Amino acid sequence: MSGRSRTKGVYFRDGVAYIRYQDERGGDVRESTKQRSAKVAQDILAKRKTEVAMRVHFPTRAFDAVTFAELADYWWQAHGSKTRSQFGYLYPRVLEHFTNKRARDITPDVVDAFLDHLAAERKLSASSVNHHRTIVNGIFNFAVERGRFDKNPVAAVRQRPEPPGRDRIASPTEFRTLWDKAEGDREMRAFLALAGTTTMRKGEVLSLRWDRVHLEDAPYATLVRTNSGHQRHVPIPQSIVKTLKALPSHGTNEYLFPSRPTARCSEPRRPYRWDFGKQFLARSPERPASERPHSRPAARRGDDPDDAGGARPDCAKDHRTPLA
Repeated sequence: MSGRSRTKGVYFRDGVAYIRYQDERGGDVRESTKQRSAKVAQDILAKRKTEVAMRVHFPTRAFDAVTFAELADYWWQAHGSKTRSQFGYLYPRVLEHFTNKRARDITPDVVDAFLDHLAAERKLSASSVNHHRTIVNGIFNFAVERGRFDKNPVAAVRQRPEPPGRDRIASPTEFRTLWDKAEGDREMRAFLALAGTTTMRKGEVLSLRWDRVHLEDAPYATLVRTNSGHQRHVPIPQSIVKTLKALPSHGTNEYLFPSRPTARCSEPRRPYRWDFGKQFLARSPERPASERPHSRPAARRGDDPDDAGGARPDCAKDHRTPLA
């Protein structure tokens, strides 16, 4: 026996009764009853529709048992670990704080208290506190979009106000002074040449790989991991090609500016340099104190690695540089 039953939502296939209904999200569900009786199939269909109605009218019941750890793990596996920033250095702290809580128990007040703790007890800057909020917000938003939770409590929590940034553009005279002071330092001169003649940011310059730098004919560099997610080509002036070829890493290393062990960081996490730090500051032209780049003292024992000024996922917390 095959075909439809007189009852809407019940049909037969090879003599077995099947039911069809919509779930709480409006999606079609087809299910075998493993029965041959139309009456039994009708009873099962009525039961399924009642269950759906209960979840539609009382949505909290569908998510009451969900834990934050489940949502966080789903977000991390499907999204967080694949992003450019990866959040790897902050995610464990968020997970540690909320892991034993049900997602339903995390209210805006609970999130606010967590952020206040980071600012008051851990002495983190507003920027770093906001990074933590971004992670919690992303976990809940992702869960809501994928139907694994019903609302985002972080939406009602405001970001902490951050001090305004400022632009500082080096004058031609200052750039010439930097260039002259970098005499004999091939890495510093190559960095200055790229930073001063292209549109690349500091991080893009320092993470350049030789297989993405083309120095023949019309020189250019290919940036793969841009903010837009697309690669772009950045022209390189022919006048600095000789400076780039003079780099110690040319023909010997994958990166133009490979990382190297220091007294403070014997095993750098990144394969390329993150900054020139104090070395760059030491070469900076003399300027009034009000115009000098902001700097911070070296980290003391017990200082939080994500403290003021923004976290850096490398060992050293070097001073900011004029081109940072």
